[in-house]
Amino acid sequence: MIETTWLDGRVPNGFWGCPEHRAAYMRWLGKRLQFREPDDWYALRRSHFKRNRGGALLAMVYRDSPLEAMRDFMPHRRWLPWLFGRTPQRYWAKKVNRRAYMRWLERELGIEHPDRWYDVTKQDFVEHAGHGLLANYFNHSVAAAVMEYLPRRRWQPWRFRSVPQGFWQHAENRRAYLDWLAARLRIRTPEQWYHVTVQTLVEHHGATLVARYNYSVLDILREYLPAYDWKPWLFRRIPSGYWDNPGNRHSYLVWLGQELGFRQPSDWCRLTADDVVRTGGGTLLSAVYGCQLAALLRERFPDYDRTGESPAGGSRIAG
Repeated sequence: MIETTWLDGRVPNGFWGCPEHRAAYMRWLGKRLQFREPDDWYALRRSHFKRNRGGALLAMVYRDSPLEAMRDFMPHRRWLPWLFGRTPQRYWAKKVNRRAYMRWLERELGIEHPDRWYDVTKQDFVEHAGHGLLANYFNHSVAAAVMEYLPRRRWQPWRFRSVPQGFWQHAENRRAYLDWLAARLRIRTPEQWYHVTVQTLVEHHGATLVARYNYSVLDILREYLPAYDWKPWLFRRIPSGYWDNPGNRHSYLVWLGQELGFRQPSDWCRLTADDVVRTGGGTLLSAVYGCQLAALLRERFPDYDRTGESPAGGSRIAG
């Protein structure tokens, strides 16, 4: 009786060379491990052989691979190597194996349209035995794995939960993203970008990009459209410390006069706080000028005296 020969100590020479002996051991091992269904065998590990007198069988016949043991024991079943917890050495180096896994994962996750891949996370790979593939071959990048799997599709990498490492370092990638965002937001003129905020970018897959630019939409757009004369005060968020620079304040005040149609110094007597706030100078008026229009006007016209006379003389400017 051969069923428990391995329990008596060292098996006879050539014992494991017999297919019937190997099958008998595997049937015995399955019962011992309470494997009732074929899929239960995916829990098989090398330690199971070593703790149950099968270490020599695993090492000499199956090259320390539970997968090879199952291919021998149930040769007609199509086994999925990644479900055994450890794939054969250099298994993921073969593109055909990577593709087989991705096709299987696609079915497991119920992905019926390619766009669904954008929602797949690293955790999905971990929970479906693909951590080794993602970590060792794609540098933890879901986007890189998907783009290799479906290379003919025109992917938008920023729509993945995380972009490939170093993606935002390349100017062409940043431009491609902003081209896509402009189309998405129906932006047709540079002026329409003034309404775009950090939150807009974050909500449209650009969180890492804005962090790279210290959360400055202005700096992002200056690179994107360098020929356009951007007015920082027209953005929802002005760069920190912007109004500390006298040159910046002067640029705003000159532009403000042009915007309001002021041609003579005396025209500034019509200026109101609402005009300043409406044209993006609210923080300037409050933080720099203490909400005093007179202080603003003194900087615009240094010759303006404390009595309220305009530089041209005669016209009094309301403070």
